Amino acid sequence: MIPLLFYVVALAFNLLTTLHDRGYAWSAVIKATQIIPFLYGSYHIYLFVVALVPMQGRSGFASNPDILIAGLVALGTVLSLSFVIPLINTFRRPSTVIFTLLAINAVGMYLATSTQIGFPYRPKTNVQRVSYMAVRNRFYEYDGTLSNDESGYLFNFYDRRMEKPFLGTRVNLTGLQSMTTRCQKHMMCGMPYVRNHQQNRFLPRTEPVVPPGSTTLELVNKTMVNATVARFVFEMTGPPYMSIFFQPYEDVKIVNLSFPGDYLQKPPPYPLAYHIYIVCGKDRSPIVFSIDLMKSDADFEVPVLQLGTSGRWDADKGDAETARFASTFPSFTMVDQWIASYERYIY
Repeated sequence: MIPLLFYVVALAFNLLTTLHDRGYAWSAVIKATQIIPFLYGSYHIYLFVVALVPMQGRSGFASNPDILIAGLVALGTVLSLSFVIPLINTFRRPSTVIFTLLAINAVGMYLATSTQIGFPYRPKTNVQRVSYMAVRNRFYEYDGTLSNDESGYLFNFYDRRMEKPFLGTRVNLTGLQSMTTRCQKHMMCGMPYVRNHQQNRFLPRTEPVVPPGSTTLELVNKTMVNATVARFVFEMTGPPYMSIFFQPYEDVKIVNLSFPGDYLQKPPPYPLAYHIYIVCGKDRSPIVFSIDLMKSDADFEVPVLQLGTSGRWDADKGDAETARFASTFPSFTMVDQWIASYERYIY
């Protein structure tokens, strides 16, 4: 609308001043009046780029911001230059102008795709965000035995390029694993909860991660509410940030919780487990909660519930190996790392 308005103003001025009868004198007025619409359109497209593209990071690597940028730039070109491009035909050799523009475009694409000029990250202006946990995962079976004790780094890549920018750097990502198999095998992928957890990557390490504290879970009481419902009462202690995951077996149903009851009315979609996130302030008293389970045959002497606990320590930078690993990332990376633990129990 704005380019059209300025074009009408320029056209009216040319007609009133008889510039249309003086060769190409009218073209200078049109070019001058299109400067403001061009700047106006460019400003809005730039505003959309700097505002919308960072939002794509919320979708993890599933989104492609380059397509959004290309669409916005194409739209800005059409809106800003729609009344200027026809003026190319007024040149003595318009084909030369067109081929010159195409050549400049080709050179720009080459520089962006084949040289360091097009590398998307810079140490001070546009860093690559890398978020990961140094985790210690332990899996306890129904009889209380420890079946698996593993340590490693759980990566949550915000950028769709994921680990590719680190190829050829000092970061050793040998053995980096997809979470697909783990998510099919374990409740909540057998890891502390991280956003987009099925898209994350896990890097095992041989040296155990030693968290600065511990997250404990104790079965305080187990009673029969009625003939088919049993109540499990637990007590949990740990760091300021904790999570509780629980998932009943196929023939078992959760009928009541000591947490807000509306959570049961909106269960998470399969294969996600129930997740309670707990943040503690000055009051570090143990968290006491209960879960009521219903089983048609009333046999609660067999495994009926998987329950996982997770603790997170944000202020701690970890042991020496964790600090050494963080120091290997290149200067264009902003590392956001913390320490976490995960324990899986079966009741």
